[in-house]
Amino acid sequence: MFRFIVRRMLWMFLVLFVVSAITFVLLRAVPGGPFNSERGVPAPVQRSLEAKFNLDKPLIEQYLKYVGDILIPRLTGPDFKRSLTEDYLINVPVPILGEGAAFRWMNFGPSLRVRSRTVNQLFLENLPVSIQLGSAALAVALAIGVPLGIIAALRRNTAADYASMGVAIIGVSIPIIIMAPFLQYLFGVQWRLLPVSGWGTIQHLIMPAFALGFAQSALMARLTRASLLQVLGEDYIRTARAKGLSERTVILLHALKNALIPVVTVIGPLFAALVTGTFVTETIFAVPGMGRYFVTSVTNRDFTVVMGTILLYAVFLVLANMLVDILYAWLDPRIRFA
Repeated sequence: MFRFIVRRMLWMFLVLFVVSAITFVLLRAVPGGPFNSERGVPAPVQRSLEAKFNLDKPLIEQYLKYVGDILIPRLTGPDFKRSLTEDYLINVPVPILGEGAAFRWMNFGPSLRVRSRTVNQLFLENLPVSIQLGSAALAVALAIGVPLGIIAALRRNTAADYASMGVAIIGVSIPIIIMAPFLQYLFGVQWRLLPVSGWGTIQHLIMPAFALGFAQSALMARLTRASLLQVLGEDYIRTARAKGLSERTVILLHALKNALIPVVTVIGPLFAALVTGTFVTETIFAVPGMGRYFVTSVTNRDFTVVMGTILLYAVFLVLANMLVDILYAWLDPRIRFA
């Protein structure tokens, strides 16, 4: 297991290198830049801004400096002062080297459009919000989708099956841009049970989490139903029933664990997508998460924010997939890690 985790972590660095290089080149290839505006920027001012943020350097030099600022840690003394160009995500005090000394790592640079903020500040302020919303939405998807899929599989071609799959079809068919305003009108305006928008309390979390998770629950329900139906037809299930085991034991201990493997496979990338922010949900419910900043940074050509968010998504994706692979061994004892 340890060797497997080490190999996956090494692969993660390779994935991040490839993702960062491709994204860096594509961002520079797109017409326009972070300092362009409708009113136009005087040429001397634009040259000065590009020189300040090293955008006037050759592309390879820009990339190496960007990667170096992220990968190369620093040991700083008490005279260190945080600035837009010197802002680190990880700051660990090192008292043995003197008061105020610290180990600092991962400088994603300043935002090129919001001049008073750095990418790390955006992460620290907005990423926890997206993580809370994404985790709650994933919990809603699993709480609704997996039981519906189990019921549909165990009551195949009955009213319960048709009703469960009908709910799944509704979840797939209704986009969140329709679901979210409907929930706001019903629970916020008509019944006044929940706040229409905003963030800060558990009440603010309920509607966006349900709107985001309900659509994903349809996928979970269909996957669970199809996988469980396949597993119920296997020989070892017939053998377990022939031994006289109760139906509950057969379903819970023998069938369901193997049937959940496709569901767990989907949870990995789904979790990474949800916790890094969803633009439509956060916009409709005025949630200050990463999704809105990411989309606006793309349209504004804010290179550092786009790069940081994509790298963050890649890290979540690799770690989530690694966790999924580890769960495989628990769900199916036949799976081993070399």
